[in-house]
Amino acid sequence: MQATDEQTASEDTILTETSVAGEGRQCLLATIASELYALDLSIIREVLRSSDKEIAPGAPPFVAGVMSLRGEIVTVIDAACLLGVRQPGESAPEPRIVVIEGAGEVVGIQVDTLREVIEYDTEAIQRPQIVSNSIGYAYVQGVFTRAEGELVILLDVDALCTEKSGMVPTEQ
Repeated sequence: MQATDEQTASEDTILTETSVAGEGRQCLLATIASELYALDLSIIREVLRSSDKEIAPGAPPFVAGVMSLRGEIVTVIDAACLLGVRQPGESAPEPRIVVIEGAGEVVGIQVDTLREVIEYDTEAIQRPQIVSNSIGYAYVQGVFTRAEGELVILLDVDALCTEKSGMVPTEQ
């Protein structure tokens, strides 16, 4: 049996916006440097298993590179580096790229692994205390605890996308 182009393409894409269904707030759980993070499902365009990234000369250390996604140039942010939990250039053996849209920008967020899609209660989200030397605090919308007792950090997509738009040099 020969695979069609559509089947082959779907092997590289884990999640697309057409697979989002259901009611309530849902998020995609991912690990970044052994911590559990969440991205609201409503802003996720797709998740890629892997992607060829090009180096972005002059970009800040948290930029893992740029990629072409169906003709659109997308900046890929190394979430662990941006959040201050890992040094630039270090990454998981098989990172995933979550393509998100927020603040009018499309950005790829490089995470270590993907876990699952879950529903969460927006009223259960708590804003953590400010830690003076916390680099990643500006990118955290809040935290919540799963029924299993796991602490989940909900990322602020608009802050992630704004960081990209304000830091990556553009050619004119």
